[in-house]
Amino acid sequence: MVEVKNNTPSLNDERIKSATGKTWKQWFEVLDKFGGVEKGRRAMGDYLVGECKVDPWWSATMIVQYEAAHKIVEKDGRPKGYMICVSKTVNAPVEKIFAAFSDAKEMDKWYSSKTKLDFKENGRYANADGDAGEFKKIRPNKAIRFTWENKRYTAGTFIDLTFQSKGDKKCAVMIAHDRIQTRQEADDLRAGWGWALDLLKSYLETGKQISYADWETAQK
Repeated sequence: MVEVKNNTPSLNDERIKSATGKTWKQWFEVLDKFGGVEKGRRAMGDYLVGECKVDPWWSATMIVQYEAAHKIVEKDGRPKGYMICVSKTVNAPVEKIFAAFSDAKEMDKWYSSKTKLDFKENGRYANADGDAGEFKKIRPNKAIRFTWENKRYTAGTFIDLTFQSKGDKKCAVMIAHDRIQTRQEADDLRAGWGWALDLLKSYLETGKQISYADWETAQK
């Protein structure tokens, strides 16, 4: 994947108070009073967004930091971390979009270069950008689940790629990237996958690539 850096500011008290009106200590006290650890992640998110009117992305950040402070980890010993989702509707049939992710020659036309795909469950993939991983589940024209590794980011993340056909000539594509360990990485990957889906859309709809400079300008 093309690396996109957002240079997320430090998550210090000044930063969170400016964005949300409270310091970390104050928000942790709010969540403690709510019963955060016992209520769980979903209930905390609903409370922060619905009752406290916190921006969803800041809500996710608070919950991840709160869980870390309470040393809450998954079975593999790591924090659950962040999950980011990006989606795009592409004017192309689902079969063509699925092929763009499952055929190495197709991926080289829009995503990376020197792509290697053993496209089967337990098969591996790699490309010149340093992305690599293993396919865990494949449902043709429906979904692909795979691990994702890149030396620039913390290892041990998973991606669920889903396709929802909207007729013969249109399809919604969604990337859900889970177990991301830091806010910086989550912000970078959210931007990076957004860029990737725009590349896919441009390639399939126009046969052309968009430059990163043009894409970055369009985001402002």
